[in-house]
Amino acid sequence: MNILTLSLRAKFSALIQMKRFSVGQKWGNQDPIYGKFFGEVIETSDQGWRGIVVITDCQGNVLDTFSGSAATFQASGEWKLIEE
Repeated sequence: MNILTLSLRAKFSALIQMKRFSVGQKWGNQDPIYGKFFGEVIETSDQGWRGIVVITDCQGNVLDTFSGSAATFQASGEWKLIEE
């Protein structure tokens, strides 16, 4: 199996497990170089298929925002839903 096949499988798997956004939902991302990042959904539209996610570092500093589809956010495979 080559890298392309593995990458496509990971993306397909992520789409199968895709979740809609909901306000207050929390996401985590662990980067080997830059550390942990967190995302919190602050607004949704299109019945949760789109939303705005505020991205912070582990100290709570706002670094960025994501505005777009839940599918795009999750397709990278880097963000994992934090189950509460």
